[in-house]
Amino acid sequence: MNYSHLNLNERTIISLLASSDVSIREIAKQLGRSPSTISRELKRNQTNERDSRYISSKAQEIYQNRKHHCGRKYISCFDNSSYKKTAIYAV
Repeated sequence: MNYSHLNLNERTIISLLASSDVSIREIAKQLGRSPSTISRELKRNQTNERDSRYISSKAQEIYQNRKHHCGRKYISCFDNSSYKKTAIYAV
């Protein structure tokens, strides 16, 4: 399955259209994306629970932060015989 992440331009369009009360389905149609993609984007990256605004630059920042922190984590350990620091993968 091939897919691509939303970019800042798409997030800006989502922000403008969502603030103009355009439906999720119409936004998805204009971007050539699935309505579920737009729905998840709006839900996942809104500014906060109380004030449910979607700001494209803030959404991009949240995305980049999540991307930076994803993936496999390393655990540091010390080899007692030579005190050499090595990194192993967390299981």
